[in-house]
Amino acid sequence: MTASLAPKKVAVVGGGIMGGGIAALFANQGVPVTIFEINEELAKKSLERLADPKQKIQQLTSPRNLKLISAALTSEYSEKLKDHDVIVEVVPEILSLKQKVFAEIDAHRAPGSIVSTNTSGLSIEAMSGERSEDFRKHFLGTHYFHPVRYMPLVELIPGTLTDPEVMARYADFYLGCGKEAVIGRDTPNFIANRIGVYAMNKVAALTEKYRLPIELVDVLTGPPLANPKSASFRLADMVGLDTLFHVLNTSYHGCPDDEVREELKPHKWLQQLVEAKRFGQKTGEGFYKKVGKGNIMVLDPETMEYRAQDKKPRADRIKIAKGYADVRDRVKALVTGPKDDPVSSFARELTLGQGAYALNRVGEVADDVATIDAAMRLGFGRELGPIESLDAIGLERCATLMEDLRIPVPQLLKDALASGGSFYGETPEANRTFFVSKAKGYQEEERDPRHISLKSLKATGKVVRENLNARLIDLGDGVLLCELDVKMVPAMNPVDDFILSMMGQAHEEIASGRFQALVLGNQAQHFCAGANLKAVLELAKAKRFDLIDRMAKTLQDLNMANLYAPFPVVAAPHGMTLGGGLEIALGGQVRVATSELYCGLVEVG
Repeated sequence: MTASLAPKKVAVVGGGIMGGGIAALFANQGVPVTIFEINEELAKKSLERLADPKQKIQQLTSPRNLKLISAALTSEYSEKLKDHDVIVEVVPEILSLKQKVFAEIDAHRAPGSIVSTNTSGLSIEAMSGERSEDFRKHFLGTHYFHPVRYMPLVELIPGTLTDPEVMARYADFYLGCGKEAVIGRDTPNFIANRIGVYAMNKVAALTEKYRLPIELVDVLTGPPLANPKSASFRLADMVGLDTLFHVLNTSYHGCPDDEVREELKPHKWLQQLVEAKRFGQKTGEGFYKKVGKGNIMVLDPETMEYRAQDKKPRADRIKIAKGYADVRDRVKALVTGPKDDPVSSFARELTLGQGAYALNRVGEVADDVATIDAAMRLGFGRELGPIESLDAIGLERCATLMEDLRIPVPQLLKDALASGGSFYGETPEANRTFFVSKAKGYQEEERDPRHISLKSLKATGKVVRENLNARLIDLGDGVLLCELDVKMVPAMNPVDDFILSMMGQAHEEIASGRFQALVLGNQAQHFCAGANLKAVLELAKAKRFDLIDRMAKTLQDLNMANLYAPFPVVAAPHGMTLGGGLEIALGGQVRVATSELYCGLVEVG
């Protein structure tokens, strides 16, 4: 966000867990924040929670940022609220309460100040309809996901009078925070929750239908189906079963015309657990129950009692899927398995049902398929969105399988099948395109011009040198990038001879006069998790300690060469940056690190 658009001072109304997390988000960007609470006890508790080093989830990136956060009372609006150019409301999800809060804010805010509501599904228009015109022009919904610091998605929901410039300012701010904003529509539960809770409810129904153990379903619906390890039932416990129950009811009662409305009614297991006040992790009991230290039991839905869980649930089809490195191949292997295999049948019905549901939401909750997939990836930590999963399987096969399962084939799928055969494609410059409609065809995804895409640079011939696990790329403006990109371990990028060789060749290229500066980095999940220990182990087994010594010395020599180079060397570490990876980062003359950098040397341990 440019200096002219950055908030000067932010007010957060409501200092609970979400309110504190949102206050920390702004403070982490160097913006002063005032948390407004109804009494001094709650205000004090909010600050204490942010400062507590024992909190499992730390919202502040540094304890020093706490000095940017102060507390005030809502009774002080008349004196203090006008000093804030951004106001974020984070009170409980009760429409009448939010309306009352906004009436008070409208009476005391400075004209032109931006006001947002953190809501997971209440109507933006219903909250703001009776407010002043200036308020409504500067009002929008901002749906954060918990924990605010770590979840990248923020859904932005405009009202009917919201100024587009306000939306642009917010979206730009989040980009600078390392987050991604998607624009949704003012519909119940917006994008991610509308589709996400439908899928979670369907998981429970399919678990009952195919009589699969809960712990096996969580293995299946985790990484094999492009989801994080929290999968489905574990995720429900983390979110809170009472919260999930509320969100499902919001969809069920708020979407009377939904084509599968009955599938939005909370599953009977969820209903029974909520009635028994087993809300998941917050109460210690949900689909799982922690007993003693490290012992976790699982729910037996037939008795609604807990039993010892199978700690290593297995299924042949899951084992086959895990053999594929590419997530698209994993999903395809699961969904296209034998019809008499309950695991494949479960995966097929879930993936195709969720994909069809997501496609039918285009034009209702969001403008296009790309926005829906982005919301689901970012909000639920998925590797693929539900529509991207259909592409992975193949649209023609999806249509056939949907017909077999008596899932009505969405018109948008038929149109995409007739137009190009997929929902996503690429331009020659490796920019992604997505299917819009039969009339409009494919549209290129918008990309911020400040964002450098290494994939695009590689596709347009900007690779200067390359070997198996590293390459040199021309970034433009006389800057050369040494990209760490280990093919066999692309997430971790461990240091090996190929990376060391390319770092040395970078100096040769700059010495030739073509470039004036060097960047060390990549766009992988992690910068570098240290040395390639497998290679070191093989050398040790072969008693080639001389080669191990040479590799270690080469790394140190290159790091010193970078540190004392007669040209700028900038390291861009992010994610896991461990051992030799940290040594490479420390060898740069300057480091530009992400806030979520996890670095260290094993010697310290």
